[in-house]
Amino acid sequence: MGDATAPTVRADARRNRERIVDAASACFAMDGVECQITAIAAKAGVGNATVFRHFPAKRDLVLAVLDRRIREAEALVEREAANPDPAAGLRAIVEHMAEAMVSDQALKQAAGEGLYADTDLVCRRDEIYERIRALVERGKADGVVRADVEMVDLIVLVQGVAWSAAPLEARTPGVWRRYLALALEGTLGPSAGTLPAAPTEADLNAAGPAGA
Repeated sequence: MGDATAPTVRADARRNRERIVDAASACFAMDGVECQITAIAAKAGVGNATVFRHFPAKRDLVLAVLDRRIREAEALVEREAANPDPAAGLRAIVEHMAEAMVSDQALKQAAGEGLYADTDLVCRRDEIYERIRALVERGKADGVVRADVEMVDLIVLVQGVAWSAAPLEARTPGVWRRYLALALEGTLGPSAGTLPAAPTEADLNAAGPAGA
């Protein structure tokens, strides 16, 4: 005869794990991977021991958060790969990537560290890149993407915008959209609508060295 409490215990464990990953996602996004386990446990409403029971090392928790981010990107790229307008599909993808990197310190750090050399995450990232590459090639064939643009150009543009605009976000929220639109003008054609307002010189000075 089975233990009737076992399914409840497993369900509780799953809920605890999800709460921990939710809390870690928020903490890492705000403070980077330096965020302390104590702060994550408090935000999740569990004890430190519960966090370590699910994630024996902090790196395990970081990778769980990155896995969630990769899954979000995989879903978006799969959807946009079928977009009949390849330029619109590419724009949606790069806007998502830029926004994620600007708003998530841990993701920006992970991009700089090659996803911490985790084989699964790196392979999945590379698969995403291949789907973007196919969309770029389709855009070239349709004449909506410059013939000399490569997939890697878009990745460099996204990372450049994210790193440069992030320090300005506190004073001019969403300013990254302006610079991404400008960066894409020569690759995917004119953007729809008007650009977000430019930051002031005071904003630029207040952002510090990264904004200089």
